[in-house]
Amino acid sequence: MSSSPSEEKKKEGLDDEGLSSSSSSEDEMGPAPVPAPQPAKKRRKIRKQLAHEKEYLENLPSAAMYERSFMHRATVSHVVVSKSQEFIITCSTDGHVKFWKKRKIGVEFVKHYAAHKGPIACATISASGMEFATLGKQDRCVKVFDVAGFNMVMMHKFSNFDPLSCCFIHEADSPSATLAVSNTNNSTVEIWPISKLGNPKAKPKTYTAHLDPVQHMKYNDKLKLVVSIDTGGLIAIWDPITLQLPESVSFKSKFDTSLFDLKAAETTAFDLAISPDGERFAVLSKDSQVRVFKTRTGKLFKAFDESLDATSIAQSDPLMKQVHLDGFDFGRRCAVEKELLKSPDAMYQTLDFDQSGNFIIYPTMVGIKVVNLVTNHLSALLGKVESTERFLTTALLQPKPVRQKVNPGGEDNIAAAGAGAYEYVTDPTLVATSFKKKRFYLFTKRLPSDTGAGQQRDIFNEKPTTDEMSAAAAAAAGSRKPQIKIGKKAVIHTDFGDIQIDLYGKLVPKTVENFTKHAQDGYYDDVLFHRVINKFMIQTGDPEGTGMGGSSIWGGDFEDEFVPELDHSEPYMVSMANAGPNTNGSQFFITTVPCPFLDNKHTVFGKVTSGQDVVHKIEGVRTDAEDRPREEIHIQTIKIDSTMAEADSSKLAPSNVLEALPCNPTLPTADQCNAHGVCTKDFQCFCGSYYTGSQCDQFACLTWSERIAADGPTRDRLESAIMCLRAIGLPISASSSSPLASEADDGPRRSASSSRLSFTSSNDSSSSSSDVMESP
Repeated sequence: MSSSPSEEKKKEGLDDEGLSSSSSSEDEMGPAPVPAPQPAKKRRKIRKQLAHEKEYLENLPSAAMYERSFMHRATVSHVVVSKSQEFIITCSTDGHVKFWKKRKIGVEFVKHYAAHKGPIACATISASGMEFATLGKQDRCVKVFDVAGFNMVMMHKFSNFDPLSCCFIHEADSPSATLAVSNTNNSTVEIWPISKLGNPKAKPKTYTAHLDPVQHMKYNDKLKLVVSIDTGGLIAIWDPITLQLPESVSFKSKFDTSLFDLKAAETTAFDLAISPDGERFAVLSKDSQVRVFKTRTGKLFKAFDESLDATSIAQSDPLMKQVHLDGFDFGRRCAVEKELLKSPDAMYQTLDFDQSGNFIIYPTMVGIKVVNLVTNHLSALLGKVESTERFLTTALLQPKPVRQKVNPGGEDNIAAAGAGAYEYVTDPTLVATSFKKKRFYLFTKRLPSDTGAGQQRDIFNEKPTTDEMSAAAAAAAGSRKPQIKIGKKAVIHTDFGDIQIDLYGKLVPKTVENFTKHAQDGYYDDVLFHRVINKFMIQTGDPEGTGMGGSSIWGGDFEDEFVPELDHSEPYMVSMANAGPNTNGSQFFITTVPCPFLDNKHTVFGKVTSGQDVVHKIEGVRTDAEDRPREEIHIQTIKIDSTMAEADSSKLAPSNVLEALPCNPTLPTADQCNAHGVCTKDFQCFCGSYYTGSQCDQFACLTWSERIAADGPTRDRLESAIMCLRAIGLPISASSSSPLASEADDGPRRSASSSRLSFTSSNDSSSSSSDVMESP
């Protein structure tokens, strides 16, 4: 049945006049506005993820602290690992080489060679891990070792040039070894078959594309090429057979690559590392940058800035808490970093890839970083808590998994459970060296505490030298008994007034000994209060005034002394500033509020007993953004009240005594004198507290002639003594022959400037001027 024309039009959306229905509605309703364009949907940024990242991290060291360390007799300079043979080879600046075999847990010493007469310029291992070579800087010798047999198989001395660097450039399955050696004096690289080294008729091949001496070379076994970097910063990629551009790279000209980046930045390389798949190589350079390049294109892939400026910014970035350090520790590490950059030891820094090529490992001032190259995420930070170490060399060894029982030593039914009773475990180990240290350190997945409290972390596998034994004996004697008689009390004379403290020498003898000796030697004289934080503390003790200086009386740092009797539960505690555990030097601070969070972090060695108002006056000064006072506040000097004064006072000859100043047997203590507001430090010195003890009434006052014999003219001290005696109402008598007679009659004629207190000439203590500061 056919439909009518009108029905056909309706089906097609047309009205009776042949117009669309929408047009008809527009005629009836008017034109409709153009619909507004829909806003483009924001594309959600998808963060890159590394597949199986957890499994990769399980095969990397993760402990924050090193588990073990072993010794050389000199600073450890190079570390090389043979991944195929699972050997660790370490070299020191005295030319010695040691072989260590990786065990299921830990390492075992194998053999020791006195390989060279001086520092080792270069240490390299072949792609197969079977050959190892060292290059002597002074003796100009190259020595080749068989790793599996840990034997030296060949040596050769270069008589015609000074070698700088070396590298094995043969394939892993090659039957013969080939060694490339660069020259310190020119840009030539000599390529020698090992079998022809030492043959006077043999001539090496030479690679001459560089313009400066070649400093680093690494062989890429996957792509069969060599990457080299010269002292001018130029990176070259070349075929070890044709000595031309390799066929495995995609570029035809270096101008199409990033191989000039180091030269453009006017920097040089510290180290060069090749990824296991050969697709990338990384360079650690003098400008504290880690650059990762793509091997085939020569293009820069990623760069990481580890400079001091970048680290300082990260220190205040709330999103980078993983690298944040304590303020004391950060200041100390900055100073060490500046020293390192000026030292030739900076050349010992190295970096490494993990076996997957997804992670790069390199040393920084905050620790050893393990960075995910896919996500740019800092996956681990090793050694951050080791505040005394600046790690340099990093070499990763990821041994093959070892089959072991799931529950060794467990019950019989578990041991007999068949295949399910076994699992495969591995012990990834990162070997590191440290700035100016004679040790190398092993980072694993275990903390030192996990291996048993009875074992030492730092192994003494070398016989100490005579000097070291003497130093150790002195240190041991110092820890048992102080070398000097330590103080009981101290008075810190500052620009704002005096602060008296009690010292806890019986509880923390070494800390008080350090403070006592520094004070007696004038170490603290004219030192600034360099850091002041309101409602927290005031800090001083740095002779440089920067917060980064100062050392102990033994020349370095000394250990903490934590005792339960001393804590920060009260204000006015005097404690040692430090840069981490066992790093006490000369800096100390006084708390102004209870600070229990400092317990077992900073050694308490004293408490303020008088002059709390002076502490708060210093606390209240204006400071800048770095908590440094805008006006300089100095320690004028520190006087120690100690038992050692008996020995000093005995040196004063009692003969030729003209006249003694009478001291009443009930003369008050120094604290009681201070309560009168007129007793000065000079009187305390004169009346015996500086020479004989904390209480004046324990000893007879020294005579005029004794004082001249000991210290020369003491008129000011005598004036202060007489004023103090008058103030507390004690009689003063002196014969006319005594130099004290006129002083006793007329009273003081000038103010005691050293104490910042001024006095009138009145005989009454109540007539002291308004400048006198009363004790709180």
